Amino acid sequence: MGFDIGLAAVILLTAVLAHRRHRHLDLAAVAVTTMLVVDAWFDVMTTPLGEAGGILVALATACLVELPLAVLSLWIALTAGDLTGTGHPQPPGPEGRTHRAPPSTSA
Repeated sequence: MGFDIGLAAVILLTAVLAHRRHRHLDLAAVAVTTMLVVDAWFDVMTTPLGEAGGILVALATACLVELPLAVLSLWIALTAGDLTGTGHPQPPGPEGRTHRAPPSTSA
């Protein structure tokens, strides 16, 4: 129960940072990704094997909710620089470079 409250708090923090376009959005999104994967793993691994319905619910929750949200959160972390304006500048393309002829070799 405590871990789920912490997860909800980090998800809320990530949403607030995204709304404010804060430069630390990527860090919060990585924390959400990690916590979702850990929560999915923990739920599946701690379900008693004797409960057939329990393990199916744990696997379904992990595969249909927690892991897809973890992938979404990882995508947010990887593209946060575009949202916040703190991404790395792209190098100039071929149109931005001056073409220089190779040195001539005269024999």
